[in-house]
Amino acid sequence: MNGTDDQGSPGDPASRPAAPDDPGPAAPASSQPAVPAGPQLPADSPRPVCQLPPVVPDFTGRKAECAHLAGLLTPATQATGPVVVVSGPPGAGKSTLALRVAHALGETFPDGQLYLPLGGGTHQPRESGEVLGEALRAMGVGSARIPEGAGERAELYRSELAGRRVLVLADDAGSAGQVAPLLPATPGCALLITSRSRLAGPEEAVLCALDSLSRTDAVELLARIAGQQRVAAEPQAADRLVAACGLLPLAVRIAGAKLAANPGWPLERVAGLIDNERSRLDELSAGDLAVRASVAPSYEALNEPARRAFRRLSLLGPVDVPQWVVAALLGEPDAAGTVPALVDRSLLSPVGRDATGETRYRLHNLLRDFAAERMAEEPAGARDVPLDRVLAGYLELAVLADQRLPRLGFFPPSPPPPPAPPAAAVAAAPLTTDAVAWFTAERLNLLAIISWACAHGRYLLAARLASCHPTFQFLQHRVDDAEQMWRVIEQAAEQAGDIATSSEARFHLAWVMADRGRFADAYAGLEKCVPILAARGVSGTLAVALYWRAFCADMLGHYEAQRDDAEQCLGLARRLKEPGIEVVALRILGLGLTRLGSYDRGVALCEQAVALARAQHELAWEYNALAALAHSLFLAGRYELAERWCREGIEVSQRLGLFVTGQAFLLGMLGDSYTGQRRYEEGIEALSSALAAFEEHGDRRGQALCLLKIGRAYLALGQTGPAGEYLQRAFPIFGELGLTAHEDIAIRALNECRPLPV
Repeated sequence: MNGTDDQGSPGDPASRPAAPDDPGPAAPASSQPAVPAGPQLPADSPRPVCQLPPVVPDFTGRKAECAHLAGLLTPATQATGPVVVVSGPPGAGKSTLALRVAHALGETFPDGQLYLPLGGGTHQPRESGEVLGEALRAMGVGSARIPEGAGERAELYRSELAGRRVLVLADDAGSAGQVAPLLPATPGCALLITSRSRLAGPEEAVLCALDSLSRTDAVELLARIAGQQRVAAEPQAADRLVAACGLLPLAVRIAGAKLAANPGWPLERVAGLIDNERSRLDELSAGDLAVRASVAPSYEALNEPARRAFRRLSLLGPVDVPQWVVAALLGEPDAAGTVPALVDRSLLSPVGRDATGETRYRLHNLLRDFAAERMAEEPAGARDVPLDRVLAGYLELAVLADQRLPRLGFFPPSPPPPPAPPAAAVAAAPLTTDAVAWFTAERLNLLAIISWACAHGRYLLAARLASCHPTFQFLQHRVDDAEQMWRVIEQAAEQAGDIATSSEARFHLAWVMADRGRFADAYAGLEKCVPILAARGVSGTLAVALYWRAFCADMLGHYEAQRDDAEQCLGLARRLKEPGIEVVALRILGLGLTRLGSYDRGVALCEQAVALARAQHELAWEYNALAALAHSLFLAGRYELAERWCREGIEVSQRLGLFVTGQAFLLGMLGDSYTGQRRYEEGIEALSSALAAFEEHGDRRGQALCLLKIGRAYLALGQTGPAGEYLQRAFPIFGELGLTAHEDIAIRALNECRPLPV
């Protein structure tokens, strides 16, 4: 249809009833909104003009969009007729939707419908004078009466429309200037425009952005073309197929046409062909329909910087990005002119604002395939420099964001930023003011860029970038992200024979396992990497690795090993003059000594940790020290004092405001202190609150411990029924985590719930 991006070839509607989802006329004639009285047509007025091409026979979905457009186009009481612009990416079905609505509004516009193809998406958009001449001839104006100049033709066009109710469909507009002469000047008429661009004008126009189909509608469209029974027989393959088509109507139609032409092919076969990114655009071609041909005019209409940005965006994969990333890809300080150009041509889609307030943008997957093909035409090294700039930019921002998070003490300090970060990243630095918001907004991009860096020999930069994340990942319980990052870094470092970096990766993987409660696995990993780290000399990474090994030893009941590692960690922290590591070393050593029966010394070390944290005015350190002090007092049987320090720790964690499970841990400790004082109901209440938080955030060890303690509290109250329920839930989790000592405690408690044999 003259370069438009409809859902398929139109059929003849004259002999066909309306499809079930046809919106039909906007309303019966008697209920149409009132139209201002205009000049009355003479009795011998020309017959209505009916230029609309037929609608496609299997138009699917878009019910809400049809109703919305019909409502906007119904003539109202404004001085001039309504103007509506339908915009969207190539292949979204803009023309098909517009035709569907225009046909449905036939009774609303009894004097006819003009169809004016503008060719705005082609190399040669039509001149307004040519289009006006065509419109005038369609309305019955003889050639002798049509003036030569475009301005005079526009005046005559408006005169001919006066007093009529005509819907003008201007299809595939390239610019606001191209449609300006077509605006109705009197009430009763309406102008419906389709365009790949988000036209900056006319001012009175209402913009309706069209996106992909819903999954349900995309499957239904596929079924109408390929056959209902055939699609119903392979529902999973149908879902996969329309997803590979990006839910884009044109692509779904082509896939359906391939199936219709090959009735013996299973859907899974076509889904596999189209799911391959490298050959997808080759497969999405059938007869006159081709996604590649639909996208090409929009791409070619861009200026060179916008084309370059479009191509390079394909390098990042299926992610959404803020504007500074586009600037970094281009090597420019900003992309304030380029991004709007891509958005205007519907080649880049805004997907909302992130937690930092920045607008984020994404390439549709089929557009990304097209961009990747254009990128592949460039020299082999053309992709490396832009991606290196993006990597350096993310490293700059990640360092800044990490520095704004509280220091925890049990992770190495983040690395220094790159010496010469891209100007785009420097300009974007204010985005990291809310560090949690920035990391949250960028986490998927950071995972993607780290994977790319490792795949292209830049694993050292990837490790620097990943080492900015542990504090955020620990506080927000994003351990899955941490594991994904460090697994790919470990693999890349091992392939390069870099033992030092692979050992650093194993350390990070160990704390991830420890945070999940897999202490035996974590301890085994630390046993391997600590000697390698020690061979490299004194470092913060070695000190915190010793802390984590001591922590795992504590959880596994290896208290002498815990004490030894904690003492080494404390010595290194003092040599390195790292007060944060010193605080966590004091706390883990204090707990270890308390477990070994040295109650006074253990409690005293935890008190030193609290004093040091407070002297440094670091809330996160203070939280950790208070939790250890409360725990050591509980182990020493000083339950009332433990309760006091738990309450102080909860207050600090609330002020800190970042710990996902920190407050839950202290609530659990508070429950312990209550049960130690035989205040079992209060203990159950506190432990239940902690349990809910641990369950919400997937902390399996925290869940199991709370379940065990609640069960034992009910048992102490003589309520064996609820006691057994909680203990039964705890038992398998301890087995899953390999915590055999806790598993034994749960078994003994369960045995107490069972009645004695008679």
